[in-house]
Amino acid sequence: MHIQHAAICARRCWLHLHRASMNEWSENIRLGFQRHADSHGRDRSTAGLLGLHPDRLDWEAGIVIEEKTSASYLEASMDQAAFYAALMSRATGRIWSARLYVMGSKRYHEVSLDPGRVERLERALDLIETLKRATAVPAARPISACRGCSNNEFCGFAE
Repeated sequence: MHIQHAAICARRCWLHLHRASMNEWSENIRLGFQRHADSHGRDRSTAGLLGLHPDRLDWEAGIVIEEKTSASYLEASMDQAAFYAALMSRATGRIWSARLYVMGSKRYHEVSLDPGRVERLERALDLIETLKRATAVPAARPISACRGCSNNEFCGFAE
């Protein structure tokens, strides 16, 4: 999730990296988990991937499938799926692809590991590394993601 958070908000990413997230108290997070659980159970073949938590893996076709409740922050979600595909490619020695399934629209989005996406992932990883070492919470400004963010009250951006 850090890849997705890095694409949306550095403060949110820092909070998650430093285990200061308010997810446990977020109604939006609970509803999202419930929608995932209702759509189908987590793919048990992902167990044991040591820190990776893709929603589903098609082992035969080499496809990582990530599910989101909405298309909000589509590029950030695509980054997350692409990151999983890159790691699965590295771990298995074969090229994996990724798909993003948006439950709200019942649509799949193909995710390419093209040079632009790889560059986005590299920038996100650099940011994550910087945020891991940072002792101060990064400054933030209100963005549209604040509305549904589990940390919006911490940041003072709650409506």
